[in-house]
Amino acid sequence: MAGDRKRALGMFVVMIGVLLAAVDGTIVVLALPAIQAGLGVSLPAVSWVVVGYLLVVTVLATQLGRLGDLFGRVRMYRAGFAVFLAGSALCALVWAPAAIIGFRLVQGLGAALIAANSGAIIAELYPPAERGRAYGFNALGYSAGSPTGSARCSRRPPGWGSRSSRCCSSPG
Repeated sequence: MAGDRKRALGMFVVMIGVLLAAVDGTIVVLALPAIQAGLGVSLPAVSWVVVGYLLVVTVLATQLGRLGDLFGRVRMYRAGFAVFLAGSALCALVWAPAAIIGFRLVQGLGAALIAANSGAIIAELYPPAERGRAYGFNALGYSAGSPTGSARCSRRPPGWGSRSSRCCSSPG
């Protein structure tokens, strides 16, 4: 019974991390015009707020799994959460276009650590016969996160400035 609780809690935590990483991939898309106006940059320049995050996650997710092998998957997963949350908090404090792009890259690094280690954590928690369903739940977290990001940021009240648009990127 204790083993089942540990697995369920582990799965919940992994799903939350994957959900947050997926939400953050799309959450600022609808806020780009407000961010563009608030920072006074061109649309191609502000698009790096989204592209940079997704590029870092895509390139590093497969590479950062090795850190989990070397230093522990749970430790690297937690580090991913810490880096991700730090990047989220910093996004609300930006003062220049390069700053928000840089802080989104930090978020992407955290999301890549989360993505790289979530599957390995599931493999440690579940025996081979039960992993398929566990990976399915993990995929559900990711699949729910992508549309949730855009929907969450689209509900900002009219008149909120670009700083609130950047805060859309912060979880919670």
